Amino acid sequence: MLTALTMTVLVAALGLAIDTGMFFRAQRQLQTAADAAATAGALQVGYGLSPTTAADSATAANGVTNGVNGTTVTVNSPPQSGPFASKGYVQVVINQPVPTYFLRI
Repeated sequence: MLTALTMTVLVAALGLAIDTGMFFRAQRQLQTAADAAATAGALQVGYGLSPTTAADSATAANGVTNGVNGTTVTVNSPPQSGPFASKGYVQVVINQPVPTYFLRI
């Protein structure tokens, strides 16, 4: 009885650790894509062009495509808030749902 109870707790802890790792992996991937998109968009702003196309291309090159799997990529030029909310800066916000494997249970 004690073994079954302990195994249940250990499996639940393992599931939580796996899902947490998947969340951190997704966050790191999305942050990399957002940074690349903001850089590409800022370079376009420097030439007087629209940053949206370059930002979308940069996110797609990093494996994040706008409109696929519930992903939304929002490009703000200038940023909506923050210390760099002025002309010449680009803000990229990426939202993507991350599926869980064990927390669903």
